[in-house]
Amino acid sequence: MKTMMEVILEINTPKTWLKEISEETEAEIKLLECIPDKDLGGRLLFEIDTKPENVSEVLNKINTFNQICKVEISPYKGGGYLGSIETNNCMTCQALTGSNCFLIYATNISGGKLEWHLIVGREGSLSKLIKFLEMKGCSVELRSKTYLSKKNILTSKQEKVIKIAFEKGYYDYPKGITLRELSKILIISPSTLNEILRRGEKKIIRDYYSKK
Repeated sequence: MKTMMEVILEINTPKTWLKEISEETEAEIKLLECIPDKDLGGRLLFEIDTKPENVSEVLNKINTFNQICKVEISPYKGGGYLGSIETNNCMTCQALTGSNCFLIYATNISGGKLEWHLIVGREGSLSKLIKFLEMKGCSVELRSKTYLSKKNILTSKQEKVIKIAFEKGYYDYPKGITLRELSKILIISPSTLNEILRRGEKKIIRDYYSKK
């Protein structure tokens, strides 16, 4: 039976809206979902962690890119903002379409680079994805590759975050630490942290009841 992998890629891309806005503003942008639409375009769901007074600046900068057809941003529960984009030219969509690679999320990191977190079904799929990105002018570094198994139901990031949350008393009653306090320790926005915890907890509960 083929074993799936959790993969982290560090990607230095040519000019993209995500890269440029990350470099030009203080916003932390996280791509949550990428849905291919038509031949080259797609719809993107993303999260922005920035100060309220910077939202208009970020929105205006996104609208300066020719490939962006429509963008919407709304306040998100737990802090931060949730946005959606319709684009007529999406490299991420093109890279993932037809592959056996599934994007968990992508985020900007230091140096204007992007970090993609993926679930990959086959070694050949990963090689094909990297080759496509390099053909588009990206430099790609494989940061980590973890084979998933029944014993490893959580991704490495989920396991780390839930372990620290448990040790800090987040699951105690009353709570030993708030979500916002925990987010500062982990250097993750409260909304992102909430999503990581929620997805990890769901996997643990599902695994528990599957054994009943």
